[in-house]
Amino acid sequence: MMFKDRGRLLAGVGLLSIFTSSFVYMLGVHMLRPIMALYFDSVGYAAVMIGLFASLNAFIPIMFGMPIGSWIDRMGTRRAVVIGCLLGLLSGVTFMVGSSQGMILLVLLGQVINGVSGMFAWGALQVAASLAANQQHNPNKSNHVISNFSFVNSMGQLAGPAVGGVVSDWGSFQLVFYLFVGLNLLGLVLSMALPAGSYASRMDKLLAQEPVQGEAALESKQKSKPSSESGQVKKEPLWKSYGTGYAMMRTNKPFAVAILLNGILFMLIDVRTTFFPLFLVNKGLTHTEIGSMLSVAALAALIVRPLAGYLMNRLGYHKIMMISIFSGAGCLLALLLNTGYGLLAANVFIWGVCTSVNQPVALMMVSQTVKPSERGLGMSIRTMSNRIVQLTNPLLFGMMTTVIGLTGGFGVMGVLLLGFGVLYHRQSKAKS
Repeated sequence: MMFKDRGRLLAGVGLLSIFTSSFVYMLGVHMLRPIMALYFDSVGYAAVMIGLFASLNAFIPIMFGMPIGSWIDRMGTRRAVVIGCLLGLLSGVTFMVGSSQGMILLVLLGQVINGVSGMFAWGALQVAASLAANQQHNPNKSNHVISNFSFVNSMGQLAGPAVGGVVSDWGSFQLVFYLFVGLNLLGLVLSMALPAGSYASRMDKLLAQEPVQGEAALESKQKSKPSSESGQVKKEPLWKSYGTGYAMMRTNKPFAVAILLNGILFMLIDVRTTFFPLFLVNKGLTHTEIGSMLSVAALAALIVRPLAGYLMNRLGYHKIMMISIFSGAGCLLALLLNTGYGLLAANVFIWGVCTSVNQPVALMMVSQTVKPSERGLGMSIRTMSNRIVQLTNPLLFGMMTTVIGLTGGFGVMGVLLLGFGVLYHRQSKAKS
């Protein structure tokens, strides 16, 4: 009984620390990303160069995403988050020095470091949430844990753009970078309460704490544990994680489809945080108004994400993805119309609704289709797919906008998204 009560208390503290750390991380990321686009615009760079600069934080994560995922599985979530926060702290200092001295190369170096920081911190927090959900031993309760995790993230996404806009208007871009450094320091403090150790070491600790009921009973209990839980995570050279990740994508079809659709929907998120602020600048909005507009999308996520578990159980993965893809395409096409602030905010709200289910539904799919001992690799593959989007999307979209403008670029992307939705729906019907 004492072991059970202590276990529940530790699990509760661990879950609270995961949620709090995720909120702080999301607050910093969503405060910084649109501000970086506005900063590069303020020093005179064109959209194609802004897209190139924005893509730099995805460069290293694409190359080393799978090894970092395997590393997270080995070192455990707490240590990975600490490394991520230290790298985030370093990137924030680099932003401060580079912007104050007018050294754009230092600012770009900060972009690269910040990308690596996210692979460790965000990858580990997703793994921690996924393992916490897995401990519920009930798919419905597991989905609700993921929904609550995503809800907390949405609060950070809601506050981040608004805070960044207000601070940059009230103070300067430099003040935003100071605040980003402070958030990483706070993340370091909060990480001390995260669950320690790798998945395998935690399972060994749980087995050691079980009351012994005789040799036969203990042997039976250990044999009943799946090999992925009772054994250690197989140690292999980090470079072999590429082969392991490729094999996972090739043999685990539900996981591969989830990663593909996650990347498609993440394009909508990436365009909204990188190029939509420039679109609003051209309309004459202040940084505070731009931040508030971006926060409208996060408000939609705050409303929808707590329902993600219910929607997943009720509608299923395919229907949720189809609604999200077609709604997102409609939002992009609606930007071709010259609407007022109110209608634009309504469009952004719908845009936020259709993208808000991406994170929780993708996490649920990873949680349900990937073994716990490989959860770090699975989450890092998901994060790496996002980084591929963050690398290619700004470059392609930026080049396209130099020819047809930002508004035309949104229209073309909307048409392409509609075409993909039709193709995916037809293939799904053919398989069923």
